[in-house]
Amino acid sequence: MGILSGVLGLVGTCGALYAFVDSCFLELDSDLPNLTLTKTPGTAFVLLLVAIVLKVVDIWAHVIVPVPKENYWAPSGANDLIGNENL
Repeated sequence: MGILSGVLGLVGTCGALYAFVDSCFLELDSDLPNLTLTKTPGTAFVLLLVAIVLKVVDIWAHVIVPVPKENYWAPSGANDLIGNENL
């Protein structure tokens, strides 16, 4: 489950980075009358790149760490929460 959620998070973060670059960075008009702007990646761009790198590390950690054999299946009655007053 951790691998799936990691991949979905990675796809979402890559989509956010693409949307940011497409709508903010590339569309910024750098030639204004009497003013010339220099486009450089800012803090948001750098932090999105850091999030992507960390998400890849997270996915890789889920891939290489094995699940203990006793956790392959849920214990009997784990899904039976109706009538359990100890919750």
